[in-house]
Amino acid sequence: MIPGTMKTVGEFLTENGARLAPFDRIRVGKVGCGVSLGAIAVTVAALAMGVARTGGSWAAGFRLVVMAALSTVILLFVIYALVETLVERSVRSAVAHYLLESGTEMETLLKAAEMRSSSIAGGSRLLILLRETSAGR
Repeated sequence: MIPGTMKTVGEFLTENGARLAPFDRIRVGKVGCGVSLGAIAVTVAALAMGVARTGGSWAAGFRLVVMAALSTVILLFVIYALVETLVERSVRSAVAHYLLESGTEMETLLKAAEMRSSSIAGGSRLLILLRETSAGR
C-alpha cells in the first residue's frame, strides 16, 4: 500500500519523465543546431567587424567559421552528456527508493511506463532507463 505522502505510480513516472525530457534526442539535436547556427553568426559577425583576422584569406575565414561551429556544438554535446549522466543516476536512485518505499514491483512500474510513455514528456527515455534498471545494467 502506498502511504499518504508517497506519490502514485503515475505521478512518479510523470515527475521523473519530466526530469529526463530535456535529453530526448530530438530536443538535444534542435538545441545543437541552434547553438551551431549562433556560433556561425557570431563568427561571421566577428569577421565582418574585423575582430577576428584571417589575413584576407577567404579559406582561413571559412575554416574559422566551421571550427567555431563544430567546437561549440561538440562542447555543448559533452556538457549535455555529463548532465544527462547525472540526471539518469538521480532517476535510477529515485526508482530504487520508490520501489523500496512503496512496495511497488519493477514489473508494475515497467507496465505503467509502457502505457504512459507516449503521453508524458520524457516517457520514452524513462522507459529505456527502467528497462535497463530491471535488466541490472
